[in-house]
Formats: sequence, structure tokens, C-alpha cells
Amino acid sequence: MKGLNITAFLLFLLLGMSLADAAAQNCKRGPHEDFLTKLITEKSRYLQDKIGLEGKTAEEFANIYRDMEIKKFKAAHDVYRKAKQLRRSETPVSDAEYLKSAEEQAAVPVKMAEIEYQFFSEIKEILSPEELFLFYHWERRFGKEMIRKTQAR
Repeated sequence: MKGLNITAFLLFLLLGMSLADAAAQNCKRGPHEDFLTKLITEKSRYLQDKIGLEGKTAEEFANIYRDMEIKKFKAAHDVYRKAKQLRRSETPVSDAEYLKSAEEQAAVPVKMAEIEYQFFSEIKEILSPEELFLFYHWERRFGKEMIRKTQAR
């Protein structure tokens, strides 16, 4: 179980880093935002299907989930964008700047967990206890299933 949690966390972190890199390449509205929207929508539909949500509950869930994912993305994006700028700096970078950036990057999973917990009460209001349980189960499984789909192609 611990190995699965670590795997899911690493997949999520890698996905977040990939999204942040894509977003950092183009600061204006463009393909990265379209990709993010598509990914969030696909993941939300996947979760709704696996949990068995329909109608108004599915719509409310989708709205809350989208807001949560966007907020998590922005939190990670800002940190990774700064790190990328530091990495590409043409002027010498001090150890203090490197340390500050490393600390900010290390704090990203904590920020993301805080954001998820902030949205927990909203999600809890619309989902039954069983649906809430399934939500967390299937959210952890999403990355693994996407990798399987990609490998099957």
C-alpha cells in the first residue's frame, strides 16, 4: 500500500512538473492552458464515471474539482517557473538563491496537500461517505491507468 501511495505521489508530482514546464514555456493563453483544461476535464469525467456520479452532483463535483486542480496547478506553476528562470539565468546565482528555490520546490507537495484539504469540506458536502472514499481511491489510480492506456497503444 505504501509503495502504491509513493508511486501515485510520484506520478502526480511528475505530471505537475510536466504541466508547469509546459505552462512556463508560454506565459500567454495558449496550448498549455488548453492541455490543462483537457486534462482536468478528462480526469474529472474519469472520476465521475468511476464513482458513479450523475446529474447535479456530477456537475457540482466537476466545478469544485476543476477549481481545486487549477489552484494546485497555479501553486506549483509559480514555483517551477521561478526555478526554471533561475536555472536559465545568465548571471551568477548565489547559493542562497539556489537554497531558497530548492526549499520552495520541496514545499510544493505540502502546498498541494493544503489546497486539497481546503476543498475537502466542499467535496464532502456533495458526496456520500462511500463516494468520498471512492473519489480518493480512483484519484490515486488515475495516473497508473493513464500510463497503462499509453503503453497499450
